[in-house]
Amino acid sequence: MRKATLGWLLVMLMVLGLDGDSSAAPAPVTREVGENDFCVYHTIAAAIAAANPGDTIKVQNKIFVEPSLLVNKSLHFIGGYGKALYGDLACLTLTGTGRATVQPQAGSTGPLFRVQGATVRVEWFVFEQGAHAGVAVDSGGVLSLENSIVQDNADGGLTVVGATANLLETEILGNRRDYGGGISMDGGAHVTASASVIADNEGPQQGAGVYLTGGSVFEAVESTRIELNVTPSACLDGGGIAAIGPGTEVIIDASEVSGNTALDRGGGLY
Repeated sequence: MRKATLGWLLVMLMVLGLDGDSSAAPAPVTREVGENDFCVYHTIAAAIAAANPGDTIKVQNKIFVEPSLLVNKSLHFIGGYGKALYGDLACLTLTGTGRATVQPQAGSTGPLFRVQGATVRVEWFVFEQGAHAGVAVDSGGVLSLENSIVQDNADGGLTVVGATANLLETEILGNRRDYGGGISMDGGAHVTASASVIADNEGPQQGAGVYLTGGSVFEAVESTRIELNVTPSACLDGGGIAAIGPGTEVIIDASEVSGNTALDRGGGLY
């Protein structure tokens, strides 16, 4: 009799949603970031803090001065939306007209945008003028960066450690880092650049355009251009690409490595 009673009790709890697993994931929603009064969020950081995995964050085509943005949940960011004409009725326009720009808040101590252990898609953004890396991916994270620009950052454009980044029609421009001014990779990282540009970056030690080590893999495909990167001093190797150590791999398919400079070895590829 006791067993039967317990059995019926468990059935009733499951029917009522009281079986101890009532925390079902919320349905994905779209969150909007902009300057209008109607916007719920006025900073990207606030939208990230409020978001649940699977949400989409749409961002106005203006400059946002933000702290280092840590994204450790799977989100989709789309930048470049216009400000709605009637700010008391709507936040953003229905279609994008440019890019959202992220610049560093004074005293920021990390990358402008960091993906950690999550799958994140970013479209139509600019990450610029950071005192640290523009964009970083680590801890098994996966980043898709599309139609975006990473430029003029003081400690590298894109840093990928033990993670994956896929670039599509993205530009990595004018960044500087001792090893890997444009892109720096370690810990078995995998970066694929499709129809993208990696140009005008500096790497005073090695790999001005791309530096990879630790068994990492870099692929340049679909008319990607790696050009005009330079190692101006010190170790002097690998103006375009420097692949260092066992297990590293560089794949160049239907793409171009041109006009790069190294003062010692490997102007294009070392």
